[in-house]
Amino acid sequence: MNFHGGYFGKEKLVDFSVNIPPIPYDASYKTLLIEHICKLQKYPELTGDETKEELALRLGYKKEALILGNGATELIYLFARTQGMKKALILEPTFTEYKRALNTYNVEILRYDLSLSKPKELDTEKIINKINTEAIELLVICNPNNPTGHLYKIKDLEAILEGVKVPSFKLFIDESFIDFVSKAYQEAYDKAMKVLMNKHNIFLLRSMTKTFSVPGLRIGYGIGHHDLIQEMYKYKEPWSLNTFALVSMPYFLDQKDQIAAVNQWSMQENSYMAEALQNMKGLRLIKGEANYHLIEIENMPGHEFFDKMIEKGIYLRTCLDFEGLGEQYFRIALRQHEDNQWFLTQLSEVLNTGE
Repeated sequence: MNFHGGYFGKEKLVDFSVNIPPIPYDASYKTLLIEHICKLQKYPELTGDETKEELALRLGYKKEALILGNGATELIYLFARTQGMKKALILEPTFTEYKRALNTYNVEILRYDLSLSKPKELDTEKIINKINTEAIELLVICNPNNPTGHLYKIKDLEAILEGVKVPSFKLFIDESFIDFVSKAYQEAYDKAMKVLMNKHNIFLLRSMTKTFSVPGLRIGYGIGHHDLIQEMYKYKEPWSLNTFALVSMPYFLDQKDQIAAVNQWSMQENSYMAEALQNMKGLRLIKGEANYHLIEIENMPGHEFFDKMIEKGIYLRTCLDFEGLGEQYFRIALRQHEDNQWFLTQLSEVLNTGE
């Protein structure tokens, strides 16, 4: 069974499990959707070519390098179905859909365990040797990683790409939370990726769900080499994006103020929560760089802690499904400052009961 954030129960709980920013929509978005209601009587573009042209202009890539998806998850499964890999390496713990998608298409999966004490440190020589020795054709990375929230150093990614000698090797990077990390990292990373993609077979996965708070709309896109993208389109279902999704994508990329507001909120609340959690007895913080943190509960069983938080009116993301974690680990998503303050008070009371 796969787990995801999001509370769907009948009780009135405050949901700290889902990574959706609390930044309100601009009123112009509602106007945009209303203006396009009449177009629902027509089929949307088969592959969204007009939308891809708009995205290409804004992102600085060629249209042929883009593929649109019904959320990022569709593209994860489409990539697994179309690339013909026999072996893949996944850096764990991470988002479970990569493994599920690859298992569906009979790809042999190997794992590299990230250090939770030093999650930013990669033994690139060990990874490169494993890939070359085992003839691994795919490395899957989530950057920033879910659920640890850590960012990979650009130099480490460059070292891996330069060191791998497997001819059919591909690097898959899920960037669903990239808008929540520091602008300095984003700019340096984006610049580096544009250079690396000219020399290596890389697929970048991006989601608009998180940044623009539209999980119900299902929009995402991928960037990759022309041949890789064309292979994916051979197997892609037609009309997987509806009219509202297609007109929303370029609109969202134009919302610079919204993107800046989301980033500022994430940076501020990340620091605030990290400082408070770091100093709280009864847990260990694995600090994230995006809009969530990972904690390990130390003074009571995980299921007991979860139930006590439910009694407090708080729903958390359990981590039982993440490789290398267990019932003691929980991912804490950031919310509005007042919610975060209240959460910390309730958390402290629950932890004190376990002393």
